[in-house]
Amino acid sequence: MVSFNYYHPVHENQKLDFNKVHMDGGLSKVINTTKNIEEATHILMLDIPMFSNYELELLKTNSLNGKKIVAMTFDPYNFLRLESYINMGIVHAVVVFDKKFSDRFKVPTIVSDYFFNEDVFPTNNIDYSNNVCIFGHLSLNRINNFKLDKVDKDVNSYEELYSKVKQYNGVAVYDTGYNEHGTEVVTYNKAKAVETLMCGRIPYCKSGINTINYNDFIKTYDEILVPSKVHFKQSDIFEINKKVLNDIKININQI
Repeated sequence: MVSFNYYHPVHENQKLDFNKVHMDGGLSKVINTTKNIEEATHILMLDIPMFSNYELELLKTNSLNGKKIVAMTFDPYNFLRLESYINMGIVHAVVVFDKKFSDRFKVPTIVSDYFFNEDVFPTNNIDYSNNVCIFGHLSLNRINNFKLDKVDKDVNSYEELYSKVKQYNGVAVYDTGYNEHGTEVVTYNKAKAVETLMCGRIPYCKSGINTINYNDFIKTYDEILVPSKVHFKQSDIFEINKKVLNDIKININQI
């Protein structure tokens, strides 16, 4: 399969752009890509960009010409925009990351675990403290209840961030975000649990975190008070990540 990847930068530092580093970086390991849209058989939207009128017309043309367009969305706040693209006839299938969204759209829907580009995760075996850390924004009802160290201050790359995470026992993982209308905070599966596992550390998760392949590896948020010993190998998590990527490739090829 050949695909044309859309993504929109969300960070001025490309080394901290989640879509570029992880979504595009991970998928490019299992699917053939081309920047020449004429050569593509599939078009993949990452995180539902806000397309210009020109881009929308280009997508409509390619849809009419038989190219399969697949949209990958993480957060409900993107759903209404995605639904408008579906209604335009320019999205043939959707990839979501929480089972509760499996019936949200009227096109075929693939439910997947989050996946990552393993190349940016350090694999050195270092001693870690018994402390839990935190990274990411602390808004939308996310509270640093246990006064955890916030390790993403002044980091310049994912490699640097993950090297800091590996110095800790694990990461506090929240499950909150906006609803479809941006009017209410709701809970749903988020990426940080698997991201933490890819570091070889334990995710301590709020109850809305619900994965397909990783639930046996995660701990509850309250267990931050008495952290567990890391009970898995980072290499085993990498193997699951490879399987998730391969499953997405197979499912997209069937669209």
